Amino acid sequence: MLKELLAMSYVTTRIGEIVSPLHEHTERSKLHIFLKAPFGFTKTTEILELQEKGLAHVVLEHTEAGLLGRAKGGVYYKGDIINGANKITVIDEYFLFENEARRHLLTIMSHGFAKRTFHTFSKTTFSDRGDGWEVQGDQCGFTLKINTAIALSTAVIEGKADAVLEMIQSRCFNLNYSFSKEDALEILTGERKVEKVKIKKVDFVDKVYLPEDVGRYLAQRIGELEIVPRDVGGYYMRAYWDMVKIASVYAVQDGRNDVTKEDVDKALILYPIHSLGFIGNKLSKNEIEVYRHCRYKTTTQIAKEVGLSDRQVRRIINKLKEMKLVKEVSLGGKTAYVSIIEV
Repeated sequence: MLKELLAMSYVTTRIGEIVSPLHEHTERSKLHIFLKAPFGFTKTTEILELQEKGLAHVVLEHTEAGLLGRAKGGVYYKGDIINGANKITVIDEYFLFENEARRHLLTIMSHGFAKRTFHTFSKTTFSDRGDGWEVQGDQCGFTLKINTAIALSTAVIEGKADAVLEMIQSRCFNLNYSFSKEDALEILTGERKVEKVKIKKVDFVDKVYLPEDVGRYLAQRIGELEIVPRDVGGYYMRAYWDMVKIASVYAVQDGRNDVTKEDVDKALILYPIHSLGFIGNKLSKNEIEVYRHCRYKTTTQIAKEVGLSDRQVRRIINKLKEMKLVKEVSLGGKTAYVSIIEV
């Protein structure tokens, strides 16, 4: 699941903007991800696989200057984030970052740029640019513009620790994993297959269009589902645009520039997982996989597809039913299970 989302995040770095006539609005298309998981959950291993393929860059600097760069004598010295241009910039262990660096992440995620102010006696203006980034500066500081999606991860799972983190999470697709003994043993004994990231390379696309009827359809579906509490209304804005971004990935991978209702329906399968991360509920990787295979199938069919025992699947199904993520239906005289998205 994480790798699939990271793959989608990478593809959004190939899309310039999403145009929505319905909202008279142009949305930056980058899909940002925030992953919360316990220590030792193999999240770094999964991320490093993307870096090895040249699809992501893991930032190793944790200061404002290290992240954005610095200027001296009219010369710009690159920051580490530039290595994530046109890729995914991965921030592993968010809490290592200094406060100023965290604040810059906010503006990069929202607007694609960050400003660093400093004092120098030089009156020289300067500029520098590369593939996916550019810098314009003068004696007061500089502005870095960069094209990147950002993936943050942390092993700190006891709630939101500060206001900046809360704001950052509000700009992300939130994943909140748990890690059971069964998960660990399956990895250690080799029972769990190691999933490789499969990303269909796409050319740069300047614009993707969200037709008015498709935009209204998505808003209606999100309103009908009501997965998060009513008093958390702001969440629906974030979820809406994240679903648009994921639907745009499906369109681009299919060679189209227009988002369709079919693209939206595929994106909505991930909506409950996004919602759970936002309100703090956890699912293990096995539980997420079982949820995603609840497509009018029996427990025996699901167990075969995900490589678990019937007993394990039944236990997981019961949890998913309690969380109101799946429903029980009758199919050909047998009991089957389906995601609430498809009911």
